[in-house]
Amino acid sequence: MSEWRRVTIGDVIEGLYDGPHATPKPSLSGPIFLGIKNITEDGKFDLSGIRHISNEDFPRWTKRILPSEGDIVFTYEATLNRYAIIPKNMQCCLGRRMALLRIDSNKVNREFLFYYFFSEEWRKVIDQNIIVGATVNRIPLSEFESFPLRLPDIGIQEKIASVLSAIDQKIDINNQINQELEAMAKLIYDYWFVQFDFPISKALAAQLGNPALEGKPYKTSGGPMTYNPQLKREIPEGWGDGTFDTIGTIIGGSTPSKKEVDNFCKGNGMPWITPNDLSHNTGNKFITRGEYDVTEKGMKSASLKVMPTGTVLLTSRAPIGYVAIAREDVTTNQGFKSIVPDKDCSTEYVYFTVKSYISVMIQYASGSTFKEISGSTLKMIKIAIPPTTLVEQFTKTVQSTFEKQNNLELQSQKLTELRDWLLPMLMNGQVTVG
Repeated sequence: MSEWRRVTIGDVIEGLYDGPHATPKPSLSGPIFLGIKNITEDGKFDLSGIRHISNEDFPRWTKRILPSEGDIVFTYEATLNRYAIIPKNMQCCLGRRMALLRIDSNKVNREFLFYYFFSEEWRKVIDQNIIVGATVNRIPLSEFESFPLRLPDIGIQEKIASVLSAIDQKIDINNQINQELEAMAKLIYDYWFVQFDFPISKALAAQLGNPALEGKPYKTSGGPMTYNPQLKREIPEGWGDGTFDTIGTIIGGSTPSKKEVDNFCKGNGMPWITPNDLSHNTGNKFITRGEYDVTEKGMKSASLKVMPTGTVLLTSRAPIGYVAIAREDVTTNQGFKSIVPDKDCSTEYVYFTVKSYISVMIQYASGSTFKEISGSTLKMIKIAIPPTTLVEQFTKTVQSTFEKQNNLELQSQKLTELRDWLLPMLMNGQVTVG
């Protein structure tokens, strides 16, 4: 560690830039208007719910600085310690409370500096410089260039960055594979249960009096449709109608008193999931546990119901619409209306059915402080109910896809744990890279 030299941020950058202290007119398209919410805690870009700026306004908003590939953007007010490296071909401008470092690559390896920002040493520097405000905290940008850091020689920087980058690249690949698997499985669900172009079985083809229809898409091939007055639309003959109560048991959650400290524990009780846990699980399909578990005492005090592996967890408020699958037995707080699939309805089918009705649920949500969907609402929303045999066929078709996604998520979690274990030891010199 003694070989690491002490410098300041100002010693290793070409420039520090702030974005405009205003918000542009919203636009449906155009360059990205980067906000705090678009950078995750682990240094990734989350472009879901991204805002755009018009091409006409873009030059004015990038007059001070145009973010370029390799720049490090970071947050300096309200939510601190969010960092990300601008990738190739990202056309964007800085939002409020965001700043940018343009690195001098002759003096510091940008990936090393990026990972250094996640080190305990750097977080202490940030904590020491926080200005507590009436509404939000911030760090003074005017003094940011004087913030200290310690650097090994450039060769060691490159080696450390290479190790950590390799882990992150594997995580990124896993995430990309899972996104593609998700798109494929959803495509099948939509074809079968939304567009009604499920493959005609041999038995159904015989029933329709045309064996040649076996394997052909139902609706496109002229499969008979019938008007359902409850759904107010046509559905395939032989299908019925129901609600979410038809495909599973709807279970809410609750919160044990937080005044009783021994109602909660970490890692060795019954998993207890909150909407906030799902917000940190974005990009994953499965979840094992949240930040806190509940103890047996806590479960009894709040009359929590344990839901089995495969339960589809749905947040019913703050916000509505986060969905995940329980990897193990779980409980939740009151922000959920989860569905334990009926014996004739698999987790795979219920998962996509719930996701396909999120926009409808939001329309039915009510509440003065914040919108919420109730269990009775889920028992009121009408859905088409396919034959059990078709649900079984769908489950067999996508089951292996779900298993692959689960395995890749678990692998990524292990890699994340490895990276987070290595990072502090690499940054304080406890572990060296040969």
